[in-house]
Amino acid sequence: MKADFKFFSFGMVYLDKEKGSPIIKTFPIEHMASYAGELGTKKKIKTEMDVEKYSKQKFDVELEQIIDATWIPIGQSNRLTPPDASHGETVMLYKYGESNIIFWDTIGNESDLRKKEHIRMVYSNTSKFKEHLTPKNTYWQSVDCFDKFVKVIHTSDNDGELTTFDIDIQTEKGVLSVYDGRGNYIRLNSADDSISVKANKTVNITTETVNVKCNTYNLECDDMNTYVKNNTNFDTNTQKSVIRDSHTEEVANTYSIKAKTMSFKVTTFLVETKDFLIKSTTTSIKAATATIKASSITLKGLIGLKGVVSASPPISTGATAAKT
Repeated sequence: MKADFKFFSFGMVYLDKEKGSPIIKTFPIEHMASYAGELGTKKKIKTEMDVEKYSKQKFDVELEQIIDATWIPIGQSNRLTPPDASHGETVMLYKYGESNIIFWDTIGNESDLRKKEHIRMVYSNTSKFKEHLTPKNTYWQSVDCFDKFVKVIHTSDNDGELTTFDIDIQTEKGVLSVYDGRGNYIRLNSADDSISVKANKTVNITTETVNVKCNTYNLECDDMNTYVKNNTNFDTNTQKSVIRDSHTEEVANTYSIKAKTMSFKVTTFLVETKDFLIKSTTTSIKAATATIKASSITLKGLIGLKGVVSASPPISTGATAAKT
């Protein structure tokens, strides 16, 4: 059986293909003397073609020999957008039977001629017969050097997937985004040197060591729970805590504070522990009511107690205690 679809000629691209269009203007090298196109204006132009394995060949071409050819993705069924063929590129031209409709596809990589490109690859995610493919029922990728945008991958959720996933790079704006269809995302913004993370519920980190180095550390939350199995160490010049309601600490064995100056200003000061030991140059407690309950209570240093003070057992001091 004779195949009606056949190779027609090598062609040379006359004008840069318009973005998104499948049509190029080309002239068939092997049929320039016999094939007439549709432009109809006889004007000779000079051009040259670099055919692989052959030397450069120069041609005089009349404009009426320049024809339109429509892209056909031979062996590229997943490619949705045609190659952005540029002036001077070599293409393969095909035709069907005696029809005047000409098809084209690229022949090789002429990287010195190709200009900006837009490539979109599509992968079907439907099991239905003859269902038209759309961005909502396909996985797809896109590289657009015109608009400076890369869609690394988009996954759809039309076939039982939990949600959609996208990875985008906006190269001109300097933004890399990873996000899903539920509103969770990770965003790297090179323009303002920031990384943003949004998780609807939980962010989990499991590792051996977490190091955070910064000028300012801000934490805002409704509740904060910290569990430390062994030791907690703070090394700072100044620490200030503002507690608008209440503060409670539970110590199983020993609670020790070493300071040059220690001041408490509260309405009620209650300490209940096994051992209560304060060693400081100056200790000042000012409260309407101060209650200390422990197996032993020791205050060493210059001690000032103001307000109603009760201690059980009595306070043992290493210096004179002043009660006012």
